[in-house]
Amino acid sequence: MSQAEHLAELLSAIRDVYTSRLTSAVAITLVVYDWILNFSTEYETIYQSRWTVPKALFFYIRIITPPGILLCIYQLSDLRGPLTKSLCLYGVGRAPGYRHVHLVGGSKRFVFRSQCKPPDELTVFAALLTLRLIALYRRKTSMVWFIGAFFVASYAATLGLVIDALVTYRDAMFYSDKVKVCAATTSSATFKAIFYAPAAFEFFVFTLTAYRAWLDAKVITSNSAPFLLILYRDGIASFFIMVIARAWNIWIYLTQPLSSFNLGTQIMWSVNTVLTTRVYMNLVWLAKKPMVEETSMGTRNPTQGIRMRVTMFTEVQTDDWKTQQPSHVYPGEEGREV
Repeated sequence: MSQAEHLAELLSAIRDVYTSRLTSAVAITLVVYDWILNFSTEYETIYQSRWTVPKALFFYIRIITPPGILLCIYQLSDLRGPLTKSLCLYGVGRAPGYRHVHLVGGSKRFVFRSQCKPPDELTVFAALLTLRLIALYRRKTSMVWFIGAFFVASYAATLGLVIDALVTYRDAMFYSDKVKVCAATTSSATFKAIFYAPAAFEFFVFTLTAYRAWLDAKVITSNSAPFLLILYRDGIASFFIMVIARAWNIWIYLTQPLSSFNLGTQIMWSVNTVLTTRVYMNLVWLAKKPMVEETSMGTRNPTQGIRMRVTMFTEVQTDDWKTQQPSHVYPGEEGREV
């Protein structure tokens, strides 16, 4: 490779880093704006509800995402000082919180160390969706175990791929004073495959959710329609948007220069945060929302009754088809007045 080609590749990598800063800025803007926009509703619903595992996951996602993306922006900026070799190795050892961007230059492969899209964040997103899916199938014990096993296997496989990549990077890591990035003399073939298992699990979640929507459509009632509409509409819409974000990152990892690996990671992180929290918040809002409906005590004196459904989506009852009810309604609750 000639000196001109080296220079062109270096300039291309610098442009990729600059573009990554812009996409990171878009990501943090999206997360913060969504939080401001929905804070009043969030306070009236999530903050007032009892503590559950999904609520804890919700707050974890809300609290960790903004500072995480800001830290990534800092790592991509010129504000970060030079790193020692020990810090480079420390970053590799803490790889679940680090993303490495490769820049081929001469005989070296320069690896930019930045804390972006931690895999544990995506695991939390998937865990919240998994709990919702388990709630839909909770009366099928074998299905619940299968869903849980698929979740664990998917992210265990992802962790294995990351660890394999880290072993490769750890042995070849050094800090380049010229490029001012952590660098490695070799690359990992398994690093590009970290998106596949989570994508397969998300497709599995979508398939089972769509199947449940088809079953519930047979027994839907006017009382259960709002809950089911929110549950399935938001779930299916979020799936397609997440697929687009993940497919974009897979396309970057497979076809674009290695220096572009940070272009879409923060966007995917922010999109997952917004969609996952909105789906959960909408369900809690609907579960706590009073539904006013007419009840007739006679032909002359109709009265107004308030029906309050307080069932959280994590308490969904399913598969009691003999009662001919949608899966989220407890037997005997359909006529109860509060």
